Amino acid sequence: MRPHSPLKGTTGDSSAGNGRTSSGHVSIFTGQVQLPIVYRRLDPKSEHKSSCNPPVSKPLRLPRAFFLIIPKSLEYNPLAMGIHPNDVETIRWSDFIIDNPVCRQSQSDTCIIGVLKGEGIGPEVTAEALKVLSAIEEVAHRRFEVYSGGEIGLEAEIKYGASLPDQTSEFCRDMFSKGGAILAGPGGGRFVYNLRKRFDLFCKINPLKPIIELNGASRVKPEYIRGADIIIVRDNIAGSYQGKQSLEEGEQKIARCSFEYEEKNVRRIVEVAARIAASRSGRMMVVLKDGGLPSFSQLWRECATEIARRHAVDCSYANIDYAAYLLIQQARDLDVIVTSNLFGDVLSDLGGVLLGSRGMCYSGNFAADSSAVYQTNHGAAYDLAGKDAANPIAQILSLAMLLSESFSLARESSLIHKAVKAVLRDDWRTFDINEQSRRVVGTRQMGDLIAAAVIKMA
Repeated sequence: MRPHSPLKGTTGDSSAGNGRTSSGHVSIFTGQVQLPIVYRRLDPKSEHKSSCNPPVSKPLRLPRAFFLIIPKSLEYNPLAMGIHPNDVETIRWSDFIIDNPVCRQSQSDTCIIGVLKGEGIGPEVTAEALKVLSAIEEVAHRRFEVYSGGEIGLEAEIKYGASLPDQTSEFCRDMFSKGGAILAGPGGGRFVYNLRKRFDLFCKINPLKPIIELNGASRVKPEYIRGADIIIVRDNIAGSYQGKQSLEEGEQKIARCSFEYEEKNVRRIVEVAARIAASRSGRMMVVLKDGGLPSFSQLWRECATEIARRHAVDCSYANIDYAAYLLIQQARDLDVIVTSNLFGDVLSDLGGVLLGSRGMCYSGNFAADSSAVYQTNHGAAYDLAGKDAANPIAQILSLAMLLSESFSLARESSLIHKAVKAVLRDDWRTFDINEQSRRVVGTRQMGDLIAAAVIKMA
């Protein structure tokens, strides 16, 4: 886009022409460079508790297509424009989750990453992700301190009696206390559920954005998924996965499961989804089950209706069975989806059909204190372990998400995404995303190709 005049603000049509605005979604153009930023207004009721927590909390509501046009000859100076540097930062999903989004470790020269290699194919795919991280370190001239944690999953359960052993939990706690993030390989048993509960990683963000180079790998016709861009916002710490369970022995065994949702838990996950929706198209779908789970559904509906109204977001509702249908049949019409633990799990895996494989699905788990764990959405695939056959791309993309969300390294994260697309564009595939006339490679070679593409494209 060509700049028009110095410091001239322009506005475009709001979503669907209805005057809706988004929270603090501004774009600054310096010459030909577009920088999406968040501009937050001063909240006089907030207290200036520390230099890392300025009295800025409420997002400034601006038209969705608002731009500041700045010529190349004019150096961009936030202070001269009355904007404090801490009030301007690239938009990330985690900005809508954590309590203090201006505190970012990227302000330091070193980024700390704790790695849980996992089990099954976990050690193989995490090794390829670290290979790509080394390439990023080489071209970005940034230092990463990588620490290896303990065992997880079924193997840990056999050895230590728990899928999340105490020593592994303490490792994660230590990484978080140092401002680091966790890159986790797949692990079985109760590992992920216990980890999320232990560190209150209440929000899971699962992006579903099909890569055009892989449209032919999906079982859905390309024309029906091209342009789809969905965010699933999932609760992690309540619901059936975190409920009480028992198996009673007797003449007829009885499996019992009970769970609950407190209003505060529903409100905080829907609040995140509404904030994200307000920064995008202004649309949010809440997934529930009216007839089968009436009290559960009523609570979610009441909370979502009030929160959506407050954020000026269009809120729709769908039962889980119909939501699954819409995800495949009308993917391009969906934007932000928010739902419970179990329903979110089902929809996220089903979303793998849109991406071409579960081996392409990745996500981030976030706590309000900025602790975060990044992982794939697929399992440990024990039957593929040691065969150099697993697709490492989901693990590599979870690393890209880590760099952007936890360390504000948007450029490095984008470079990884571009490298993945370049390799796929050159017709390289692992067997799960193979198409006719493509070149099939193993786990290690796919990692080599992506790492080489990172260096080449830097």
